[in-house]
Amino acid sequence: MEDMEVKTIDLQTFRLVPELKFGGHKGFSEFPAWYICLDSCQDYVASGSEEFLGYLWDRRYHTCLAKLQHSEGVVNGVAFDPVDQECLVTVADDRIINIWRSRNRKKQLEEHT
Repeated sequence: MEDMEVKTIDLQTFRLVPELKFGGHKGFSEFPAWYICLDSCQDYVASGSEEFLGYLWDRRYHTCLAKLQHSEGVVNGVAFDPVDQECLVTVADDRIINIWRSRNRKKQLEEHT
C-alpha cells in the first residue's frame, strides 16, 4: 500500500488550500488523484480510504482524531450531518452504512433486499 495525502481545494477560488493537508491514508493506487471522498464542516474534515477506514480530522490542528473501521471494502462516502457536526455517516463497498457520533459508532445499517 502506498502512503497518500488528502489535499483540500477551495471550491470558490479553485485553489489548493496549502494549510489543509492531512497525511496517513494508505491506498493501492499510484496516481495522485485516485478518488474523491471528502466532506467537511466547521471543525472537522472526513475522508474515506481504500484500507476499509473512514478518517476524522481536526481542521485546526491537522491531526487524525479517529479511524472509523468498516468490515471490508473501500470507504467511498462520508458526510456530516448539516445540523450536528458531531454526527458522521460512512459508507463502503461492504454495503454497510455506519452512523458515528464523535468517535463511537451509534448505528449500523445493512443493505435491505
